[in-house]
Amino acid sequence: MLLKARNVKDVQRALEENETLIEEIDLFHRNINDEDINTLSFLLQNSKSVKKLELGSNNIGYISVISLAECIQINSRLKYLALDYNNIGNTGATALAQCLMLNSSLKVLHLSYNNIGNIGAKAFAESLQVNFTLTELYINGNNIGNTGTKALTKTITVNSTLKTLSLAYNDIRNNGVKYLENSLKVNYTLRELYMNNNNIGDNGAKALAETLTVNSSLEILYLTYNNIETDGAKELGKFLQINFTLKELFLNGNNIGDSGATDLAVCLTKNVQLEKLGLSGNNIGNVGAKALSESLFINSTFRILHLTENNIGNIGATALAECLTQNSTLKALYLTNNKIGNIGAKAFAESLLHNYTLKELGLSGNNIGNIGASALANSLTVNSTLEKFGLIENNIGTAGAIALEKSSTVNSTFRFIDLYDYKVGNTGITGLA
Repeated sequence: MLLKARNVKDVQRALEENETLIEEIDLFHRNINDEDINTLSFLLQNSKSVKKLELGSNNIGYISVISLAECIQINSRLKYLALDYNNIGNTGATALAQCLMLNSSLKVLHLSYNNIGNIGAKAFAESLQVNFTLTELYINGNNIGNTGTKALTKTITVNSTLKTLSLAYNDIRNNGVKYLENSLKVNYTLRELYMNNNNIGDNGAKALAETLTVNSSLEILYLTYNNIETDGAKELGKFLQINFTLKELFLNGNNIGDSGATDLAVCLTKNVQLEKLGLSGNNIGNVGAKALSESLFINSTFRILHLTENNIGNIGATALAECLTQNSTLKALYLTNNKIGNIGAKAFAESLLHNYTLKELGLSGNNIGNIGASALANSLTVNSTLEKFGLIENNIGTAGAIALEKSSTVNSTFRFIDLYDYKVGNTGITGLA
């Protein structure tokens, strides 16, 4: 049972009345003070049911966390603790790290945006050398720097239980990646690594690429907004040709361009493990889109492609649409804000007559008018697998919306078309004047 409480007094009252039923407590953004944390810590010490505690965005400082850490040290039931967007600092982080040396139940710990520096990171590094129950650690948006990164990454050469490590927004840069590179070569248990917004550049991407030619455990890698350009994408493309464990790679918000997209496309013709690829916001034009399209003619395992905020236009859209006539594995294709007009929309309409696997198609923020909308509507009367369309912020008027509404009443599997002003679903159009 989830308890969304207004304050700690509500929690106390609820636990007194239904102690054995409450497994999750949500106190996100409830202006909790030190006295509240002391009360909550006492309640948790005696609780036999609470497994998940959300305390994000409460301006909690290190004094409160010390009290909470003492509770967690002896609590054998709590498995999930979220303290994101507080102000625990190095002192609070150290207190929590020390409690992890004795706690054997906590599995997930969220500490993003807490003013934790390298001292706090080093404290967690030491605790993870003796703690073998924590599986997920999120410390995004702090300032652990290269020193903290070095300590944490050295730890994963010893720790064999941590599955997820999130270090986004920590100003790690390519020098910090070098420490991570060495650790990943000998770690075979980490499954997810989030390195968003760390300015690692091409050199950092190359270091990770080299590492992943050896590592055989990592399945999810996020490198969004890292100033990675063509050279970095090329190196990552090389490793994908020989790495067969990575399932998701997200490179959104970099600048790999057509050349980088082409290098990644080549690897997709050989890689049979990758299922999701995020390339949104990468200055990719129709050349890169065509290269990706050609790879999807061959690849039979790929599931989801993100190309939002690029510049593929009608030519790139047509190329991707053509591959859908033969590809039988792609489930979702996101092409928001790509300067696609009626020609591209009509190409997708034609491909949907022959494709029976795509479930989501995102075409919002383009330049599709009534002609393109009508063509897409006609295809929906035949296609029986597409479930969701994104068509927000196009130039679709009433005529196009009506055509889409009529097709949705014929298609029994279709769930939702998002037209912003016009909402088209199984119950028809709302918002039409």
